[in-house]
Amino acid sequence: MIELSLQENDQPDETVQKPDLQALDEFGELRELLLAEDREQFAKLKARIENPQRRAEDLSSVLPDSILLRAKKDKALTKALTPTVEESLNASVKRNPRAIADAIFPIIGPAIRKAISNALRELVQSLNQALEYSISIKGVKWRIEALRTGKSFAEVVLSHTLRYRVEQVFLIHIETGLLLQHVSATHTVTQDADMVSGMLTAIQDFVHDSFGTKSGDALESLEVGDLQVWIEQGPKALLASVIRGNAPQEYRRVLQDAIETIHLEQANALSAFQGEASAFEASRPTLEDCLQMQLQEQADKTRQPVLLWAIVGVVLIAVATWLFFSLRSQWRFDDYVNRLQSEPGIVVVSQERRGGKFHITGLRDPLASDPQAILQTTEVNPQTVVSRWETYQSSHPDFVLQRAKGLLQPPKGVALTLENGVLHASGNAPLLWVGEAERLAKLIVGVNEFKLDRLFDEQTRARVEKTLIHFNAGSAEILPTEREIMASLVEDLQALEKQFIAAGKSWRVEISGHTDPTGPDSLNQELQQERARNVIATLIAQGVSANNLVAVSNQPMNQSQDSGRQVTFKVVIVE
Repeated sequence: MIELSLQENDQPDETVQKPDLQALDEFGELRELLLAEDREQFAKLKARIENPQRRAEDLSSVLPDSILLRAKKDKALTKALTPTVEESLNASVKRNPRAIADAIFPIIGPAIRKAISNALRELVQSLNQALEYSISIKGVKWRIEALRTGKSFAEVVLSHTLRYRVEQVFLIHIETGLLLQHVSATHTVTQDADMVSGMLTAIQDFVHDSFGTKSGDALESLEVGDLQVWIEQGPKALLASVIRGNAPQEYRRVLQDAIETIHLEQANALSAFQGEASAFEASRPTLEDCLQMQLQEQADKTRQPVLLWAIVGVVLIAVATWLFFSLRSQWRFDDYVNRLQSEPGIVVVSQERRGGKFHITGLRDPLASDPQAILQTTEVNPQTVVSRWETYQSSHPDFVLQRAKGLLQPPKGVALTLENGVLHASGNAPLLWVGEAERLAKLIVGVNEFKLDRLFDEQTRARVEKTLIHFNAGSAEILPTEREIMASLVEDLQALEKQFIAAGKSWRVEISGHTDPTGPDSLNQELQQERARNVIATLIAQGVSANNLVAVSNQPMNQSQDSGRQVTFKVVIVE
């Protein structure tokens, strides 16, 4: 004010005396001394206010506490922020849905599971009630009642089991009595909602006018037949809830919360209401939460329907019986399969239970046991078993040896053995059989090799024993004419030696010298021994092993050995 005053007087005025300059300087200096600090603080404050960054910092320091204080006071902050938050979420979802999806991913799974669990629980409960009401004695009575009264079975069941059910909820503007919003439960028969709203308003006015109630008093309930109307009034609007049955007192708290929520969320719309109710469509979820229902407690829950339990018991017994016989049949069939699998020459390929019968397939060697005969020894019903067996030749040693004996037909004196896939023939065998056996043995499954190293030739033995070495009268010298016979004898003895060694047999050749009946016996005996010794010496000289050559005397001659001046041979196998 001082400066302004001075500026207004800056205009030259000839009539005014010029100010004292010295006094002005002193006044300015005084002003500077008094206001310099305030000016400096004012400049800092102005700079701080005009700086957006500083303002943001100042606001951030108090914003959390401010939000917390306001939230505790009322829901105005929530109401103010809701549109902005919703708009931000919509914009974020449109711009990058994945970010929102990632954010709610940890809760979306449990939420879905919880919703499904609740739905299943309600479904099971509904099924249980349907079963109980359908097949119990009580259910039969209710069906008769439905037929007698012309009502639907569901309506009769509801009338007997319902404790209370909120069928309709009206939101009415108090000042005008007009209907703002209306919701109703499923399968509820409703009248004209506007007409009902007007009638309720008229009834309230009637009560006020007739009984002179105070302006703040309100009609809280009406009762008509089995219907009740609970009224909860707010400053601008009221809720009228149509209830069938007896609702608990706790339900009034639900109505109070609902009317408070509507006044909070729809305050502007309620104040500015001029007859257009479309703005109150947003209140439908709140009203629908008021549509509640509660069935009567099953006081006799422990006394379950006898017929239901009887049916359940019969079913359980039938299932248990079927299960027992089914399991027993399966166990017996499993034992049968185990026996087949332990049998040589039988291979079980597959087994299953289909169409009430057991099906089993596999391979069977013709020499193996008969599966059907084995089945007869078990406790399995043969009529329930369908078998299919394909023929094959097993490599089991018993079957291979049995097949070898049947195909090769070994002669008497020949034995066949099987060792690790090698078929051995041992004993005395004619050459004719040996050749045929070698050809057929190659055809036997399971025989990798056929060995004849344990056989010796019976014909060679017979040829040796028929050999005669002749001598001149009174002489023990081997005649030149006998040299060819001796050579053949050497070959036969060497062949027999190889065969006996391969067969693991011990043997010897008994060589006997003979003379004619002329001459003294003492000379004849000495000549017999000398002739045998000469033959043995010649055989040894020509390569026959001396270990198996034995000289014997006084051996009888057979009919073919009718000449006395000779040496005979006999092959002896030592067991």
